[in-house]
Amino acid sequence: SPAAAASWLAPGLPVDCTAGERATLAALLVRNVRFPAEAAPWLAVLRGQPEPPTDEARQALVAAGAEFFAAAAEVFAETGPDLKRLAAALQARTGHRGAALFRPLRAALTGRLDGPELGPLLAAIPVPLVQERLAQLARSR
Repeated sequence: SPAAAASWLAPGLPVDCTAGERATLAALLVRNVRFPAEAAPWLAVLRGQPEPPTDEARQALVAAGAEFFAAAAEVFAETGPDLKRLAAALQARTGHRGAALFRPLRAALTGRLDGPELGPLLAAIPVPLVQERLAQLARSR
């Protein structure tokens, strides 16, 4: 159950993790972690301090280019954290589709190319953090 999953994750999370954050993480991670300690990096993604990108994620970021992230930032400002709307508008604007669209988005948001389903993850990350991550990549690549 969601409550049992949240309770199970609690020992692997910082003491300042709220009940709401535990519930959010439990819903996101129940199928993606084997041990409570594996949830901590995902809490960092939600709080704004994700780990540096993996090599594969970095490659996806570079391949997408600054223009992709500039477009993603603009589209996100219009659509908000609705992945279906974001993906459709971003595809229309950039021509990227499938893995060429979703891999760099996931890498930008999490620093990884694996993990929880992207739609709920996007909805769980505070809007200002998503905007900041996309804008930073638009400037730095």
